[in-house]
Amino acid sequence: MPQFTYTARDAKGELKTATIDAPNREDVVQQLRRMRMNVVKVEEQSKAKQKTGGSIAMRDIVIFTRQFSTMINSGLPLVQALDILSKQSENKALQAVTRQVVFDVESGHTVADALGKHPKAFSDLYVNMVAAGEAGGILDTILMRLATFMEKNDALVRKVKGAMIYPGVIMSVAAIAIMVLLIFVIPVFQSMFASVGLALPLPFVVWWLLPAYRESIESVRVPFFEQVAAATGQPPRRGAAVLRRTLLQWLLAPLAWVLVVLAVARPEWVEPPLRKTETARDLLLAVDLSQSMEARDFEAPDGRRLDRLEAVKLVLEDFIVRRRGDRLGLVVFGDGAYLQAPFTRDLDACRALLEETRTGMAGPHTVIGDAIGLGIRLFEASDARDKVLVLLTDGNDTGSRVPPAQAAALAAEHGLRVHTIGIGDPAATGEDRVDLDTLRRVSAATGGRSYVARDREGLAGIYAELDRLEARELQTASYRPRRPLYHWPLGAVVVLLFAYHALMAARRLLQWLVRHAEPAYA
Repeated sequence: MPQFTYTARDAKGELKTATIDAPNREDVVQQLRRMRMNVVKVEEQSKAKQKTGGSIAMRDIVIFTRQFSTMINSGLPLVQALDILSKQSENKALQAVTRQVVFDVESGHTVADALGKHPKAFSDLYVNMVAAGEAGGILDTILMRLATFMEKNDALVRKVKGAMIYPGVIMSVAAIAIMVLLIFVIPVFQSMFASVGLALPLPFVVWWLLPAYRESIESVRVPFFEQVAAATGQPPRRGAAVLRRTLLQWLLAPLAWVLVVLAVARPEWVEPPLRKTETARDLLLAVDLSQSMEARDFEAPDGRRLDRLEAVKLVLEDFIVRRRGDRLGLVVFGDGAYLQAPFTRDLDACRALLEETRTGMAGPHTVIGDAIGLGIRLFEASDARDKVLVLLTDGNDTGSRVPPAQAAALAAEHGLRVHTIGIGDPAATGEDRVDLDTLRRVSAATGGRSYVARDREGLAGIYAELDRLEARELQTASYRPRRPLYHWPLGAVVVLLFAYHALMAARRLLQWLVRHAEPAYA
């Protein structure tokens, strides 16, 4: 079935691009209209393939799988998690595949079926494991195990390739040496033979390239050798000779032995230390999304009026950028408290999830105590030494299942420090009145601080002070890589022995040429 690439706007007005299988273009348009999407462009995959082509590396799939598992474990819906991953991926091909998976899942397919349509990116094992995770309700666990398996498999492949480099280099050098001998050395010998009127015989080439043939035969020693030779009429021939070691052999043998012993000792080169920096603090941001955050009583730098949530986003974006190295999380609350972003070092993803928040999406009321309670539960899985919650609200608690004071006491027991920021009008009445007294008691009970912001500059100043107060604490772990060096002395032995035998062979050849050239000149 043909594939089509489409560009359309959803109900929110956002522009989306993905691929879809359909018999023709009209069917694609009908499917998109049933999904309440406004079609912008539809073209066949064969025409758009050059724009979204590219390969997907194993490392990209591993990162995709691990992030997908983390988002599912944090409670994000499948479609939202996949949509975030499609926007974050730097690999264009993986972006296109993920967008198609999002479209298939929204159309009613399972995640395994959607992934199975892309065999070049996801193997059969990957798809079957995802299907098992969906059937058993443990998709996040299966994805995390898949990521670990693929990382180990990728590391093994890299090690095998690295181990094959040295033998490959040796074989290549040997092949080059043989080619040099056959192309450059043999023709020189041929010209030397031609100068004395001799042709280069094939047996000579075989003798030169292969080791010498040795044969042991029985012999009789007699003290009257000359008389026996005269009586038989056979001329005497040279017998066995005991070769004496040359100065070069006396020098080469100990040197080769030392190099071999050195290679067996497996020397190593210790590289400079590699330092990995990790944060010692987890920081959770809790933002009020009640209906009162629509009040336009803040002013932007360009003079236009902003509602309270827009002002908070502008200030928090700068605050998040300055927290490089920290793990940040995001909680929003209204009628209830909800996790918007789990703890992550991916600050860009945290900013993107903050930007997606809207006033009233969590309900019109304010539950401060429940927001603190959710923060306590999220920090239970944290191994960080310092745990900080920054809570921002413009109202008072209107129905928490756990009162703010009681939640603050529990936070103090769990070592959680809470800073509170009030941005409402203390003189207001009803639910719009910010309860500064409660916020002060919460921060005091947990060892934090309480602030009041009446404009955007004041809010920015508060977060700047919090940035200084909660300075980043980094832990450094160092590792010194070790690089083996045994192949250098071992390679030197091979080169020395090869050079010695080549020199001896050239010497014997030169002596043979001199002996056979003298009668010709005589």
